[in-house]
Amino acid sequence: MLRVIPVLAALALIAPDARAAEIVAGGADAGCSLTLSGPPAEGDARALRSAIRDLGEGPLRLCLDGSGGSMPAALEVADLVAQVPMATLVTEGATCEGPCALIFIAGARGARVMHPTAVLGFSAPQVLPDKDMIPRAEAEAAFGAGLSAVAEVIRLRTRRDLDLPDSLLLALLEGDGVFRVSTVGDAARWGIAVAPVALPASGPDTALQNACANADGARLDLSPADLPSYDREIGFTADSFGRDAVRISSEAAFGAAQTTRCQVDLSLDAVPGEALGTLRFGNGTVGDTTSRALAPFALHDPATPLSDLPGPDAPADNPTAQTDFRAELAAKAREALTAVTFPSCWVASPQVKVVNVSDFVNLRAEAGFGATVLREVPLGEPLTIVGSQSLEAPGDQDRARTCREACNAFALDPADTEQKEQALDCISRNVFWYEVSDAQGRLGYISRKYLSD
Repeated sequence: MLRVIPVLAALALIAPDARAAEIVAGGADAGCSLTLSGPPAEGDARALRSAIRDLGEGPLRLCLDGSGGSMPAALEVADLVAQVPMATLVTEGATCEGPCALIFIAGARGARVMHPTAVLGFSAPQVLPDKDMIPRAEAEAAFGAGLSAVAEVIRLRTRRDLDLPDSLLLALLEGDGVFRVSTVGDAARWGIAVAPVALPASGPDTALQNACANADGARLDLSPADLPSYDREIGFTADSFGRDAVRISSEAAFGAAQTTRCQVDLSLDAVPGEALGTLRFGNGTVGDTTSRALAPFALHDPATPLSDLPGPDAPADNPTAQTDFRAELAAKAREALTAVTFPSCWVASPQVKVVNVSDFVNLRAEAGFGATVLREVPLGEPLTIVGSQSLEAPGDQDRARTCREACNAFALDPADTEQKEQALDCISRNVFWYEVSDAQGRLGYISRKYLSD
């Protein structure tokens, strides 16, 4: 049973026609610490602060359900929510519109969640009384109060470093009526998670493209459907493959200048209901490299209405289906990394990865299979070529010389199929070796056959 927390005596100062929102401990089925329902009114922030003290230590999740109410009161509550900070949720079937939506958006970064059946709507402050004719002084006072509310929203965003993009601020302040978060693209763009949602049935490549388009819209503060990457086939390649994760990057670039690749690190052991992994843009040195949690809803097309998202009872949302989805991506990555051919005897970049093995290749103390094994390097693990990237050829030097001649001829004339076949044969017979460094700085040697950039 829910426990109603008494509202402070100070609420007696509220005007007779203003009713404070009800604040209860717990609520809904979403693990709410507190639930605030009804239109925000003066004194709600003090009541909420008292309720938080009653709860004691621990993470706080505030569930919201209400429309209308006082904008200044909602801003006070929003300031408290951002200061604590608290997660905010709009649960199944709940409605959070107008001032309530300001409280919701003040939730902790990455912890603002709405159910796909919930209604979340933003509206401008109501500045004029509901009358056909009003005195000038009354109109000016109401207009001034509206401007003050707008200024306070902006101050709150700055003071609490609120994750409130310019476009959402404009949507909140412009026009008549209520602007509702209605599509996957809306939610992704404004940092609102939607859950619970099943994985899409569109296949991994399409799902990854959706995820990248949604994240691109968020970082550029643009509708994903308006970006160049939305309606073209992107394609993805496997960068690395490990025991518990796979890294996949887009073949085409994203961003306003179309210069950064989208990179997805997919966890292979995430449990249903948790983030599937992380997504970022760039290569670690340029562009936006901020990681974002990858949630199932973001794998859906940006234009999909939230009400059309498959819920927890959908077949794709059961643990077996989620496992199949990750297994399909893992198989795609493994296939790409175990059948690599080379355009040259030399790697083009000092950054390489392990390829053409089932599970791992041995890192050896010296070039050659007779050297001591230092460790097993898994398929797809990134490595760095040491020094000048010069190839070493232990053993038969006559054979090594012949192989180098074939490599040079192949490099000078890539259309020479005879030299190409001879050069690739030398690689396949492990003639050439590179000195490499792993992520921990350990040095060793691996055959060129197992390294690809």
